[in-house]
Amino acid sequence: MSIASMSFGRPQASPWTRFARETLAAVQAIGHVFAQFDRWLDSPQDQPRTADEVLAYARHIEASDPGMAADLRCAALRTLR
Repeated sequence: MSIASMSFGRPQASPWTRFARETLAAVQAIGHVFAQFDRWLDSPQDQPRTADEVLAYARHIEASDPGMAADLRCAALRTLR
């Protein structure tokens, strides 16, 4: 049997149709990931709002990043004056 006789009577899907479907699915998945990332960036609950919260965050990161903690402490104490 040849390929032509095996597919006789059945519609053959074009390879471009499959490519288009897979490309669309990939674009939608990537769009979903970016939408989730945008929502995560816009979430306000992760960001310290007051000087006391900034000081608490500075204490939290003191061991891993002492320079950043010192800068945060400076900025928080400057706003308390």
